[in-house]
Amino acid sequence: MMIHRADPFCVDKAGKTPFDLACEFGKEKMVEYMLLMVDNPALLQHAGEAHKASALHLAARNGHTHIVSRLLENGWDVNRTTVLGTALHEASGYGRAQVVRFLLHAGINSSLTNASGLTALEYAKKNAHRNPITIKEIRFLLKDSNGSYTSISKPDVVETSSSPRFGAANPL
Repeated sequence: MMIHRADPFCVDKAGKTPFDLACEFGKEKMVEYMLLMVDNPALLQHAGEAHKASALHLAARNGHTHIVSRLLENGWDVNRTTVLGTALHEASGYGRAQVVRFLLHAGINSSLTNASGLTALEYAKKNAHRNPITIKEIRFLLKDSNGSYTSISKPDVVETSSSPRFGAANPL
C-alpha cells in the first residue's frame, strides 16, 4: 500500500487510518516505516480521531508492547484519554499484563477515569472474564500503583556489610 504512495491519512468506514491498523495488528515494520516516512509524526497522532481509540490505545489493547514503546518515543501522550479511557484501561481490560507493566513504568496516571467514571483497575475487574489468567497480576500491578508506579525491583534500603540481615547470627 505504501509502496504505491497510498495516503497514510485516509480513513476506513470505522474511521481508522492505515497507521491505526498497523498499530492495532502489531505490524512493527509498517509502524516504523510510516513514522519515518511522514514529515511530522505528530500528524499521525490525531489522524484517525473519528473512532474511539487512538493508535496507542489500539496497540495497548492488543498487547503490542514494542509499538506502544515506539509511539511514546515519538511523542504520544501516555495519559491521552478518550471515551474508552487511557491506553492503561485498554491494556488492563483486555488482560495485557506486559503492556500494563510497561505503561506504569512509563509514568501513566492510573487514577484517570474513562467516560463511565471507571479507573483502569475498576475496568479490569469489570472485564476479568476476557482474560482470567492475567487479571490477578494486573490487579496487583494497578493496586500497587496508587496513581504513580514505583518499581518493586529497586530496593528502598541498600544493605551494607555492617547492616544486620534476617537470619544472620548475632555477633553479641
